[in-house]
Amino acid sequence: PTFSSISIISDNDPETALARVGDKITVSFVADEPIMTGTDPTVTIAGNTADVDRNEDNLNFSATYTMSNSANDDTYDQQPILFSISNIKDPTGNMVDDPVTSTKNPVSEVIFDKLPPELGRVFIESSNVTSGYAQVGDEVTLTFISSDEEDLQTPTVSLVGSETDVIVAQDGSASSWTATKTLTEAHDEGIIEFEITYSDLVGNIADASVSAVNEGDNVIFDRTNPYIETAT
Repeated sequence: PTFSSISIISDNDPETALARVGDKITVSFVADEPIMTGTDPTVTIAGNTADVDRNEDNLNFSATYTMSNSANDDTYDQQPILFSISNIKDPTGNMVDDPVTSTKNPVSEVIFDKLPPELGRVFIESSNVTSGYAQVGDEVTLTFISSDEEDLQTPTVSLVGSETDVIVAQDGSASSWTATKTLTEAHDEGIIEFEITYSDLVGNIADASVSAVNEGDNVIFDRTNPYIETAT
């Protein structure tokens, strides 16, 4: 027997070409003739024996395995998940000599990503002529870039105490982001506080939110007009 169709997919939502710990991997394959009943093909996914199901026509098969934190699965981190299909027999018992593998039969691929993302550069500035200070009406821009240029889902960002009126946008790619907010009389004076909560495309959530710059200085909000106390 040979296979007219082979595919691999993850149940990750929405990135079916990516998988994290707990995601189910499914390898589907369609034979050109019925496969012997009573003996399912042997399928491994990431080196693990997969559960195999067949349709009544004995032509359509699916094999599943759920990715874990095991030492074996760890070896696939940031790598395509490999699979193999063997013990393939037709109704008369003729067996395919060589296993069908993802390396011999390139198909769609799924990348395993088990590590939470991290941020590299984090810096903040204002639209004021003196970018380390801000007054009412100035716009504050927080810029942050992921480590290793890993793409992120849209982050959640709080500026000056809330997420209200914060505009979060990609800065050229999904690995670089900006968060902007216009300051008003309602905001407290002092150092502009912020908090970034983020995750990667596969859904791994960062170990901790980020609330400090690692490049440049903080921005100080000053909404008090200067005055002269005495003059002579």
